[in-house]
Amino acid sequence: MPSNAHALHREAAADAALIADLRQRYEALTQRQKDVLLRVVDGEANKVIAIELGLAEKTIKLHRGKVMTNMGAGSLAELVKMCVLLGIGSRPSLVAS
Repeated sequence: MPSNAHALHREAAADAALIADLRQRYEALTQRQKDVLLRVVDGEANKVIAIELGLAEKTIKLHRGKVMTNMGAGSLAELVKMCVLLGIGSRPSLVAS
């Protein structure tokens, strides 16, 4: 059993390191990028985000691309998982069973 406890401890430490890394990436985003990120992971379309923020849709696409790059996400699904791990996003469906 001690080896299982050690394995669980290593796993927990790796999870904590991952979350700390994700938190650092998130904190490095500009406020505008954070605004776009939250709306993207909540499922809003680029056009809707552009209207809400008073920007051109092309500008939203640029911000979204920067968010993906800076967060190290290869897909929208991966970005959503990152946000779930960080506990960010406003829709309950992100954290619901």
